[in-house]
Parts: sequence; C-alpha cells; structure tokens
Amino acid sequence: MFNNKTIRTKMLIVSITLLLLPSLVIGTTAYFSSKENLDITGEKSLKNGVEMALQIIDALNQQVEDGSITIEEAQEQARIYLIGPKKEDGIREIQSTVDLGEHGYFNAFNEKGIDVVHYSDEGDNSWEIKDVNGKLFVQKVINKAQNGGGFTTYEWKLPNNPEKTGEKIVYSALDPNWGWVVAAGTYKMDFNAGANQVLAIVAVTLTISTVIGIIIIIWFTGSLSKPLRLVTKHVNRLANGDLTVEPLDINNKDEIGILANDFNVMAANMREIIQTVEHSIHQVNASAENLNAISEETSASSQEIGGAIDEIASGTAKQAEDAEMSNKKMGNLSTQIEKVEQLNEKMTVQSQAANEASQSGLAQMTSLQLKSEEANQLSHTVVEVMNRLSTRVTEIENVISVIHTISDQTNLLALNASIEAARAGEHGKGFAVVAEEVRKLAEQSSQATGDVRQTLTGIINESQQALQAIELSQNLSNEQTKAVSDTKQSFELIVDSMKEIVSSIHEVDHEVQGMSAHKGEVQTAIEHIAAIAQQSSASTEEIAASMEEQLRAIAAIANAAEQLNEAGDELKQKISRLRL
Repeated sequence: MFNNKTIRTKMLIVSITLLLLPSLVIGTTAYFSSKENLDITGEKSLKNGVEMALQIIDALNQQVEDGSITIEEAQEQARIYLIGPKKEDGIREIQSTVDLGEHGYFNAFNEKGIDVVHYSDEGDNSWEIKDVNGKLFVQKVINKAQNGGGFTTYEWKLPNNPEKTGEKIVYSALDPNWGWVVAAGTYKMDFNAGANQVLAIVAVTLTISTVIGIIIIIWFTGSLSKPLRLVTKHVNRLANGDLTVEPLDINNKDEIGILANDFNVMAANMREIIQTVEHSIHQVNASAENLNAISEETSASSQEIGGAIDEIASGTAKQAEDAEMSNKKMGNLSTQIEKVEQLNEKMTVQSQAANEASQSGLAQMTSLQLKSEEANQLSHTVVEVMNRLSTRVTEIENVISVIHTISDQTNLLALNASIEAARAGEHGKGFAVVAEEVRKLAEQSSQATGDVRQTLTGIINESQQALQAIELSQNLSNEQTKAVSDTKQSFELIVDSMKEIVSSIHEVDHEVQGMSAHKGEVQTAIEHIAAIAQQSSASTEEIAASMEEQLRAIAAIANAAEQLNEAGDELKQKISRLRL
C-alpha cells in the first residue's frame, strides 16, 4: 500500500516519522528519567527529614537528662519543630523548615498507634485507620519503624479534591529515647511536579519543533517533487511516442537538475536518431527495389546464357560423336589401305604369271577401283565433317563472345550493387557481400570463356591442319582411282603391255605407300579433334554448372532484397507511430 503513494507523500510520511519518533523517545525518556530521579530525591528528603527529627529529639532528650527542661517541654519543642505551634483551635499550623513537598508533613505515633505528633489529629488513636483500599497503613508504618525504619505507601484522598485519591509515601523510624515512631510523608505527585513540568516543556517543544519541521518538510518535498512530477510527465509523453515534448526548464543544480538535462539530451538524440532511421529506411527501400529489379534482369540474362550454353553443349556432344565416327571410318580406311598393299604385293609376285591370271587381275583391279571410290567417298565425308566442325567451332566462339559480354555486364552490375550497398551503410553490409560474390562469379565466367576461346582457337588450328591432311588424302585417293583405272586398262592390254603393267604396279605400290604414310596423320588429327570436342563438352558442362550456381546466388540476392524491403516497411510502420 505504501508503494502506491507519491514520492512527496512518502517523503512526508518518512520525514515526519523521523521527526516525531526521536522527539517522542527523548521526551518520554526525559520524563520517566526525571520522575525516577525526583522520586529518589523525594524519598531521600523524607528519610533525611526523619533522621534530622530523630537527632533533634535526641538533643532535646539530652537536655531533659541534663535537667534543663522537662520531658513535656522537650516533647512540645519537638512538635513545634516538626510541625509548628498549636493554635487556639488545637490545630498546628505547618511551619516546618524541612521541605517535604506541597502536602508533606511530619507526624509521630507511639507503639499503640496514638498520634503523639500531628497537625490536626494529635492525641487520636489511628491504629485501625485504613486507606481507600482497606489497608491498615498505620500499623505498617509502625512495623517498618520497629524493624529499623522504612518506606510505606498507600492510597489517600487528595487534600484539595477529596473525591480523588493519590499515592502517599511515608518514611518512619523509631526514636529510642521516647519510643516515638517518627514519620515524614507526602503525596508522590509532589515529587513528580518537576517531572510533569519537564513533560509539559518537552510537549510544547516537541509540538513547536514538529510544526516547524512539518512546514519545512512540506516546503522541501514540494520543491523536490514538483520537478520530479514534471520529469515524470515528460517521460510518459516520450514513452507514448510523443517526440514533440518540449525541453525541461529545471534550474536545479542537484541530481534532479542533472536528470532534467540528461532527459533533454536523450529526447533530442531520440528525435535525431528517429529522423535518421526514417531517412535510412527510404534509402533502404529504394535500394532494395533497385536490387530486386537488377536481380530479375540478371536472372533473365543468366537463363538466356544457360539456354545458349545448353545449345553449345548439345553441338559439342554432336561434334564429339562425329569425330568418333570419323575416327572409326579412318580405321576402316586404314584397313582398306593395308589390303591394297597386300594386293599390290600379290600383283607384283604374280606379274610373271600375268597372262595366266589376267582375268583374276582384272577382277582384283575392279575391286580395287571400288575400294578407291569408297576411300574417295570417305575422304569427301571427312572433309564435310571437318567443315561442319569448323562451322560449329565458329558458332561456339560467337556464343563465348556473348557469354563474355554478359559476364562483363554482370561484373558492372555487381560493382553498381557494391556502390549502392556502401551507400546503405551498416544495413548494406550483407548485400555488399552478395554483390562481391556476384562479381567473383562474373570474373570466373569471363575467365572460363577466355579459356574456352583459347581452346576453340586450338581446335580451329587443329581442324585446319586436319582439313589440309584430308584434302591431301583426297588428292591421293583421286590419283589412286586414276591409277586403278589405268591399271584396269593395262590389264585389258596386259597381253600386249606387260611391261607397262609392271611399271603401273610399281607406281600403284608407291602411291599406296604414300597413302599409308598419310593415313596415320589423318587419324591423329581426327583423334585430336575428338579430344578437343570432349574437352569442349566438359568445359561447357562446367560453364553450365557455374551459371546454375550464379542463378542460385541471384535468387538468394533477390530473396535478401525482398526481406530487406519487408524489414524496412515494418520499421517504417513502427516509426510512423511516433510523433516528431
């Protein structure tokens, strides 16, 4: 419940409590301490009075013993000293010089309880007198005196107000000379009169100091809580999003003044930060939209590049198949050339029996002619394949040029994205990393296209060499065809021209050996073409894989841009709740 109070109320409660509590403790302690000391002082006064009375009685009794006065005279002098002279009405006026308090006086009893000394009841028997509580206090007073002296307390009516009672205290002692029980008694309130005065002074002082303290506390708490309430009001407005709160005008030099100045600085900094964030949000949204558009364009370009690379891969694979087929055909051609060499050897061995095997030789030459034509046809096929290969390589080089151009554009886009990311500041660091990765991919693509172009240049050079070798082989094949035709004619005229046939056979053998020598070169060139085609196919696959990775990176960039745009919109929505 105390926690629900205001600071001023709490300070008032605590301050007044701290003001009143010590005052009450000091006042109460002073009162009871004064009362206790006064009680002790009063008791000593009563005891000293009784002892002094006993000394006076002893002195008077000495005079009696000396014979200076009679015992009656001595006892009367004692009564006059203890109380005062007796008036005509039989009552003694209390004139004792011993101060026993306002209502205090001496009296004395004999052992039977008869008042031998009393201001009004002298000669009366008080043995059976009881106090308001029914206590036989006179008997106790006498008993205390007979036992060496002591104090007796009892309740008795107040002299000025008989309807009320007060506690009386009596000290009694026994006089050994006359047998009197001398007593001195008074009301305890006479002892405590000083304590009551102290209590009154403390009460007045406490009241005045409390009133003055409360006034000072109220003024102090007001001067302390007023700026605190003003600070609390401004803080609540700021917490509710009202950044238009005016600066606090508090000139205190204490912690409250420092708090107010810190609040003004905080509010100004918050307004500046919110305005900066709002401006940055607009820039981030614009950059995110631009990045998203660039990502879409790059993705479309990459898809087109991927399609072109797929076509290149398909053409390269077809080229590798054609090269493999050409290699097989060249193997067959080699086999045929070997057969021609064997036949030529047979023709040389059987030249001596030409006449006998002219028909057989003619048939062999016919077969050789067919084979030569077939070889010539294969040569034409290889030439056509090499021409197509050259055309494909040229097309690949054109596509590689396109890829290289796109890579340069992608690199430029990545550079622009890095610049935009640098403008975005802290929010663009992640986008800068992505742009750097795109730039690296573009550089790798450009390097790969350079490698492919270099490889294609080698392919073109090798193809040209192979084409030249094939053209040479074709010329040889044409010559072989002509030689076979001539040989056939020679076989027809074999009977008449045996020597010409032998010469022709040697010429054929020479040409066949030439073909055999060139066939290895052609086959090697075709194998190089096949190897280059396979390498081109592998490079194309690597390029396709790189493009796929680039597409994934672009998709990640687009996703990050979209998330950045959404975050900017969300932050803009939250900032719109604030009033600047």
